[in-house]
Amino acid sequence: MKSLLRPLPFLVVLGVALLVAGANAVRTGLLTRSSGNPALSRLPKGVLAARLDAVEAAISNHSARLLDVRPEKAYREGHLPGALSLPFDFLPQRLESLRLNANDRYILYCDGGDCHASMNAARLLSALGFLHLSVYEGGWDEYTNRMAAKGALP
Repeated sequence: MKSLLRPLPFLVVLGVALLVAGANAVRTGLLTRSSGNPALSRLPKGVLAARLDAVEAAISNHSARLLDVRPEKAYREGHLPGALSLPFDFLPQRLESLRLNANDRYILYCDGGDCHASMNAARLLSALGFLHLSVYEGGWDEYTNRMAAKGALP
């Protein structure tokens, strides 16, 4: 019994650290409950809106996995660094093959603007028990525009 309790203090500290990190991300505005977009305000409880800064941080420090829910052809033509292809139209089939962990952090994106595939995918994944989801509203369009402005297209 004692050997089972040994990792407990570590797990408690880890849990508190994750809660604080999440609260800091929300407080600093990298992740928000809503960005003013009416569609994002209808996301399931616990699904957050991610700004470009949060996406860039996830790319550089691997704090979340990026899920590109655009069609496979669009993904092949270009995607965020490290993103996995999970086309919304084939989400149930691809979900099995990707073997995603429902406890990991994910940022979903599509083209941005009028594209709602990432929001719809977040609803579905949330219903399937995924706990840490964010939607990058700006999507591929905002990201490529920022990279073009920096002179560093992907």
